[in-house]
Amino acid sequence: MENHPEDATKTVEPTPEALSEAPTAEDGTHSDKKGAKTPRNKDKKTAVPTEAESDPVSKKMFLYSKIFALLAVICIGFLTTLYLKKRAANKPHLAEVASVAPTLFKYEMEQVQAVLHNQQDLRVELAFECSKKEACEFLKDHPEQARDILIPLLTEVDPESISSSDSKKVLRQKIADELNTLDLDGKIVEVNFNNLSIEGESK
Repeated sequence: MENHPEDATKTVEPTPEALSEAPTAEDGTHSDKKGAKTPRNKDKKTAVPTEAESDPVSKKMFLYSKIFALLAVICIGFLTTLYLKKRAANKPHLAEVASVAPTLFKYEMEQVQAVLHNQQDLRVELAFECSKKEACEFLKDHPEQARDILIPLLTEVDPESISSSDSKKVLRQKIADELNTLDLDGKIVEVNFNNLSIEGESK
């Protein structure tokens, strides 16, 4: 073998292809940094602040609006409760008034006949409403006493005006007042006429 001193001292320069393939220190540093940052960015999620968290004034206004809405609901409920209580308080009063209405007892008398001042005959059937059962039973058991009061009152009737409702009302009240003078153990509350008629020729 022959030694060539020129080959030992000659420096070998890298080819352009080797330079392009070899990573530089700077490139390695950047790649390491990127490789180190990449998994952190993937694992860590950035929190996006909400509008209420980013703005304290908006958060307070939202809270105040909730409080005002709650107060409005409470006021409406309170007023509704008062209205229902007042309405319920009036109902028993009306029911009490209706229950206080007395129970009336009825008695229908047989036809009564009276001769008017013009010689005409007045015939009428009377129906009585009594405050007590005993009052109606008294009229039923004592028809003669009742007729002694009724006939003079019927005799005084004016045949020309008896057809008017006002005249009948006055006559009914007179009959009730006179019958109540008897020992009825109650009162005659109402007197009604059934089949009232005037017959005969006037003289």
